[in-house]
Amino acid sequence: MIGPAFRPAGLAVAAILLSGSGLIGCGSQIAEPSDRPSTSATHEPSRAATGYATSYSVEEQLDQVIADIDQGREDEDVPGLAGLEVDADARTLDVYWVGEPPERIRRAIAAPPAGITVNLRPAAYDLKAMDAATEKVFTKYQRYLFDASPNDDGSGITVGWTAANAKLGPSASEMSEVAGLPVTTEIGEPAEAVDG
Repeated sequence: MIGPAFRPAGLAVAAILLSGSGLIGCGSQIAEPSDRPSTSATHEPSRAATGYATSYSVEEQLDQVIADIDQGREDEDVPGLAGLEVDADARTLDVYWVGEPPERIRRAIAAPPAGITVNLRPAAYDLKAMDAATEKVFTKYQRYLFDASPNDDGSGITVGWTAANAKLGPSASEMSEVAGLPVTTEIGEPAEAVDG
């Protein structure tokens, strides 16, 4: 384990945080335009056709779609998956994927529960690559950083540091060289430790 500030992205995290309101994401995103268009699916299929119970809450329905995508595996063990952004209020799940998803994923996206919209969005890097890059950058520059995590949209990683450390530490381009993919920086303050 690298430390409390190293946060690889995770489907379990998305599912746990799903009950909160608003969009789950990293904040700043630097996604490059893609030649491959995004696709969306919103269906009103019958319960028998999808296996989704219509009496479940929005959160439970979105959790089920996420479970259909990750099938209980760790996020980095789903090749091609870059991240998920959930907006429970809008009943929407954005799935960021590198390349063409396999048939199993296309089926999960094409037939969401009634009233749920699932969007397939192109991504530059998958979670496995972003997690490895996050670990490299955090390990090398941890004295300057208080946070490092993959971007849910698959565009690279974001690191957090204080304004003072931003002046002393490496540039985003230096960290990008170490990571082998784009690094975005955010200035802030570390979260206060909570005593258990």
